[in-house]
This record gives sequence, structure tokens and C-alpha cells, in this order.
Amino acid sequence: MPGKIIECLGGTLQSVPGRGFYFQAGLTGGDLVDEALRSTAQDIPVPSQVAMFLRTDIEPAHRDGLRSYLENLDSAARAIITLVALSPLGVLVDATRLREFADRYDLPVYAPASMRGEESFVAVDATGTETAAEPAAHLVLPRNAMAQRTALERLSAALERSAADPAAQAEQWLSIVGDLQAELGVEPAPTADQDAYRGREEHATTYAIGTYISLFHRAPDQLTDLRTRTRPLGVGETFDVIGARPAMVEPQRTIDFLRTHPGAAALVSGLSFSSPTRQLLWLTSGGDGALSWADPRAGERVPFSVDSSADWRTSVLYGEETVTAVFDSNGEPTALPDVPAEILTSVPPAPLIGVPPGAIARPRDGMVLIGDWPESAQKRLGLDRIDVTGLPVVALDVQELRTERTLDPGQRNVLGTTLQRLQAAGARPIVIASARSDVVEAIVQRHRGTLMQVIPKNLDFTIEVRTGSTVSRTSGPLDQQAVNDAAAPGQDRPLPVPPVVRGLLNTDTWEQARDYVQANLAELTTRSAVDGLREMREATTEPEQNDLPGTAELAPSDRRLRAFEVIAAIGTNVGFRAGETALEPTARLTMTTEPPIAFDRSVDLTFVFDYLTARSLPPIANDSHVPGPYQTRLLWDGLLFQAMLDRKIAPQQAVVLRDAADQSPADTARITIGELPTGHAHALIFDAVSRLLERYFPEFATNAGRGADWETVREHLRAVLTETCLTGEDRVPWHFRLEKVFLPLAESLMPEPKVELLTRTADLKREINFCH
Repeated sequence: MPGKIIECLGGTLQSVPGRGFYFQAGLTGGDLVDEALRSTAQDIPVPSQVAMFLRTDIEPAHRDGLRSYLENLDSAARAIITLVALSPLGVLVDATRLREFADRYDLPVYAPASMRGEESFVAVDATGTETAAEPAAHLVLPRNAMAQRTALERLSAALERSAADPAAQAEQWLSIVGDLQAELGVEPAPTADQDAYRGREEHATTYAIGTYISLFHRAPDQLTDLRTRTRPLGVGETFDVIGARPAMVEPQRTIDFLRTHPGAAALVSGLSFSSPTRQLLWLTSGGDGALSWADPRAGERVPFSVDSSADWRTSVLYGEETVTAVFDSNGEPTALPDVPAEILTSVPPAPLIGVPPGAIARPRDGMVLIGDWPESAQKRLGLDRIDVTGLPVVALDVQELRTERTLDPGQRNVLGTTLQRLQAAGARPIVIASARSDVVEAIVQRHRGTLMQVIPKNLDFTIEVRTGSTVSRTSGPLDQQAVNDAAAPGQDRPLPVPPVVRGLLNTDTWEQARDYVQANLAELTTRSAVDGLREMREATTEPEQNDLPGTAELAPSDRRLRAFEVIAAIGTNVGFRAGETALEPTARLTMTTEPPIAFDRSVDLTFVFDYLTARSLPPIANDSHVPGPYQTRLLWDGLLFQAMLDRKIAPQQAVVLRDAADQSPADTARITIGELPTGHAHALIFDAVSRLLERYFPEFATNAGRGADWETVREHLRAVLTETCLTGEDRVPWHFRLEKVFLPLAESLMPEPKVELLTRTADLKREINFCH
């Protein structure tokens, strides 16, 4: 197939199906050797997500262009690439030349399993993980990666020898600093009046961990695991290793804390105006409260200067994208004290939660009202006589679909969103309902709340109070004591999630979520935030619902929560923007499929939010056609489908994003009785394709334990499509995606596709085409 010519690369990247890419030097067609080596490459079992095959006889000019190109790839792309050096006879097996390749391009190089006992060769299994068992292959590591492993091994051994003497641990670390500078190829850190350090980001990470040990006389729990890495440790990962929670912090607050807490320290990561390299620096507090920069590359402590023009390190501290993690004198992560109350007198207090949008929800005297709630109904129930100040009270004027005895979908969605926000804030919600409803009972129980619902009794009513499995009754109307009793903390009261997650859950649209994530990305990708999202999902989802396609009963708030987990994962691995231009559909007609995405482009958060918001698309050259909103959503679906097949995004992540695309609080509050949104139907088609990929192609298997059997998947899809029948406008794109994209990919990965795969693909097309 034709390759992609990349001008700065000075060559062509030819696809090797199921393996990666072949680098063909020059901008003209290859020779017979290239053709033979591309064929050979398909049979080489490289333990990598992406392999790049290249000839050993590349001319210097093309070699330099390739090296420059690889050096400038984003870290997420570099983390999945393994080079394979090919001579005219096949895979290169000369150990010396393999090491030269690894050092030249600063990436791991493949070596066959038969090559043993060579220096810098690491035995790995089929996934690329180091193994002591029979290896599937070897990775020849570049010098800096081997130096980091060696340094960590020496440091770990030194700590074991001096385990009883913390001070000796610090001395052991400092004793090897000089050797490390040579082994890592790191020049001494610049002085205050010089430009910032310009080496690789990974070079600073070993020093950051060692300095943590020397400062606090303790080793990170993950130190042993680090010694088996086959890729250098990145800056973002360093925070996780030492249990840090980096966040954007006002620099003066960090300085004030350190000056008043001798022995404390802050790990600072940011950019300097004079260097593209992300810096990683320790700012420490001495016994007298004097501050200094601790960087063993400089040979000594560097006194802190508040003048950023006098010290490049201070300019990093004050940078717009800088994140900081603060530690107390024992090396424990610590939060900075709150800003004194007198400073905040002009700032109104933030509400416990944000009230979901829409006409059916509104705040009233500290509670959230959902539904009509005429004044007469509020007075009859006693809502106007109770004080809910500081209490998480939600009042629901129940409106049911009388023919089906189910809650109005708009009320159901707003109630679920409101209770999720209260639960995230660490509160046990109190829901006062104007009538009994099985659906309301289930929602309140799922969010571990207390339900106070009206039960008619002759011409009067009683109040039934449900907390978990405990049920009691009290006479109506409501009284203050009953509400106070319902607010008493219970044993199952959920723990609050980090404030940054609560803020994310309080966004009402995907546009608001995008702006919030962009402003708080560093904090949202910390371990505590990621754990908070996971704990929220686990707390509100039944175990059997964790496996698609069993998500038909998931509330919109839960689908959105899953999407936030995907957003945190992509934000951690890739970031908000990975390329100079944003990824967007090239097609403007839904019957046109998307071409493969360039191997060096990553799915970043810019793409994710453009997809979730279905960002409008401009006309393309020589074509004035501008797609409408519904067609635009289908075009973005096509690009997400292509990204899934190109392994730019995990199949399950693609399914989650499609299932959440029209599930923001603003979207779901507007759903009316009888409206059947098609988004979930499209998500289930994504899910069916993802299961075929994971079932038949190991490259896509991200969760071997996932998956109802095919007939269950098919029956569930049929049921949803029968209820939410797709229009012709919805079905046509799927015909072309399956015929022009999915089946050709399957044939390239499996030269003789199994009959079962073709049969199931035909089943899927049949369900889509004949759902009407």
C-alpha cells in the first residue's frame, strides 16, 4: 500500500500490517531490497505496540533526518516504538551494531531470542515486559536507559546495605552522582545566570528520586520495580513513584510554607523560557528556613532567589504550566494550608454542588427542587417549614409515565446527576419525594442516600423513610426533627473524592468540562483523582454493569463518569495537545470513510473533546458543503472508528466515549417523554466491533476477561435497535465503515479470515440494516 511521505523525515513510512511501519529512505520508490524486507517484516514477532523497521545501510543524510524526526516525537509515541534493524539477509544480529542503533536513535532495538548474554540486552516476553523465563525476544536498550537502570540498581543495593542508617543512605546516593552524570550523558546543571538545562526530560528523573532519598532518608515503595523498566522514567511518572500529587499552586504559597516549615521540600516541574525541556527541580527548606535548590548536577545547593530574571530556576517556579508537589519534613506529601479567611472576604462561598441545568431543577432556600412543585404542594408537604441550611436535601415532585409506571426521563436524569454530585462531595443525599416510585427508590439507594417519600393514607399521608435496608414511617407533614435524623451520618457514608474531581462532576456541558480539564489537567491526572473517579464508578454501578453491552440501564451520569476516566487516562498518557494541528474528520459526506491516521499522531484530549462536542467542521478546499449538526456527529463517529482500528485508542475507550457523547447534564435534562436518543445504539455497534477485534486479533486484546458471548451481544443490540431504530442517515455510514474499513483491516491482519469472523460481521450488518 502507498506510504506516507513526511518532508522533515526525508523518507516514506510504509505500513506493515499488524506490526508497524517500514522506513524507506528517500522520497522516490524503493528498490527490490526494500520490497523483500517489507515482506520479511510481517513475520518478525516484535514485542512492541509499534515496530519501525529500517535498513542498516541508510545513507547519513537520511539517517540524520530520521533521528531528528524520532527525537521530536511526543513522549507517548516514543514510549510504544521499538526499532528493528534489517540487513539484506534479515534481522541484524551483530550485537555491537545493534547497540549503535539503540544509541543513535535513543530507542530500544529488537534482537532475536537466540541472542543471549550480551551487555545491554534485556530479555522480554511477548508484551515487551522483562522476564526471567524463556524470552520471546530481547530489547537492546540505549545507553541512557541502561544507565538509569544501573543507577537505580546501585542505589537500591546501597540502600539495602545501609538500611539501619538513614544518613548513610543519603551518602550512598551522593557518592554515585558523579558517575551518573557521565553514564547518563548529562552535563552539569547550569548555574543561576546560565540558560536552563536542555537535555532529555528523562535524564532528570533519576536525580529527582535520588534527591528525595537523600533529603528524607527514605526510599519510594516502587524503587525495586523501576529497575526492570525498558524505557526511561518520564517526568510525570516520577511524581507517582514518590506518591506525589502535583498541582498548579500559587508560587508564593509554596515559598511561605517552606520558609515556615524547616526540612520541608517541594518538587517543581515546569518550563523555562530559555529551554523546551521540562525541568524537574527540588526547592528545599533548611533548618533556619532558608530556601535553596537541591540539584546534585550542580554539585552544591543553590540559594533561592525571588528574582526570576536572576535565576532560571525561579522562572520555572513562576511558569504558567508549572506543577508542584509539597512534602513535609518526613517526606510525606502534604496539602498547603487554606488561604486565611480574611483574604477571601470578597469571594462568595461556593455551593455544595452545582444545580443541573434545565427548567425542571432550581435551587430554593438551600435545597434543590426538581419538578413542578407548585407552592400549594410545597406547603402541604411542609417544605416551607424546614431549615435545610448545610443539609444535602433534594425535593422531587414525582412525575411518572402512568402507562409504564416509570419516572419521567428528564427527572430521572437530573436526579441521578444531582445525587452523584452530592455523593462526590462526601454527603449522604436526602431525597424528599412527593410520591412513591420504584425508580426513585433505586436511584437513591444506588447513591447511598436517604429517601423520604409520601405514602397516601385516606385523605392524609405519611412519610416513609428509607436508609439502605432500614424502613420507618412518620406522620406527615415534614418536621425538622425527621429531616435532622435523616441527615445523621451512617456507616455507609461515602468518602469525599478530591475537590478537583468534584469540580469536574459539577460541569454541565462537554464544553464546560473541556475548559475545566484544560485548566486542571495536572491535578486531574494524579493518583488521588484517578482513584476518586474509579471509586465513584464502583460505588454507583452494579458489578454486572461493568461489562458492556450491559449498560442499557446505566444512568447518563454514570456513562459520563466512565468518560471522565477515559479522559484522565488519555490526559496522563498523551496530554491535551499532541500535534501542531487538531485531528478532525477529512470527510464531509457520511458515506466517505476516513483514511488511516498517521502513526506518529496520538489521540489527545483536544480530539476527545472535539469528538464529545461534535465540533463543527469547515468546508474543505474546492467544496462549499458544510455538514449540519447531525451529519457532523456521524463524521466524528467515523474518525473515532478509524482511531479505534488504528489502535490510537483502546476499543473499550472508544465505546465509552460514544456512549457518553450526548449524555451531559444539559443534554439529558432536555429529554422528553417518548424521545429515543440514538447515541446508545451507535455505542453498541462500536461495542460489537470492538469485541470482534478483541476476539480475533491479539493486537486489540486489552481485557481478555471482558465479554458476554456473541449471541448475547447480538440479542442486546437487536433489542436496542428495535426500540431505537436507526434512520437511513445513521445506517449508511456503518455500511461503508464495515465494508471499506473493518473488513479490509481484518484481511490485512488475517490473510485468510475465519469463517466465524465473516459470519459475525454479516450478522452485525444485518442487525443494523434491518432494524426498521
